Amino acid sequence: MSDELMKLAERVEQAAKEGQGNYIITAFVVMHPEPPSGYQPRGYPAFSPIWDAWCKTNCAIRNYVRHGAYLDAAMLLIPDDMRDEIEITTIYRVARVGINLNHGPDDGPYYGENVCNSIPLAITAAALKARALSAKGESL
Repeated sequence: MSDELMKLAERVEQAAKEGQGNYIITAFVVMHPEPPSGYQPRGYPAFSPIWDAWCKTNCAIRNYVRHGAYLDAAMLLIPDDMRDEIEITTIYRVARVGINLNHGPDDGPYYGENVCNSIPLAITAAALKARALSAKGESL
């Protein structure tokens, strides 16, 4: 999975601004595959916290992209408790993002960085890189 994440990060880096929404959705699907069918409630009153959380985030990302809120969608790729460990700069109209994830086999740190012309795409690529390192267990 880590190689797949790195390849997707490279594709995101090369993306044209018009296609950024599709890359954000693709990144979410790769980083957060649909829960196994056993988690999906087949009828009421069945309830699964894992399925419910996945559906809420999946729907939120797609709604943000549909309405052009790419920055909000990209931020959902970063775990809630890691959103305070992100660095974003836009000096000279170049978006640079660094993300530090402390998740994974040994709790990191896993640092992903990207520089491009779009903050949402830079966040997406940096999140993919950090997650790929986390999947490999290669901390800094």
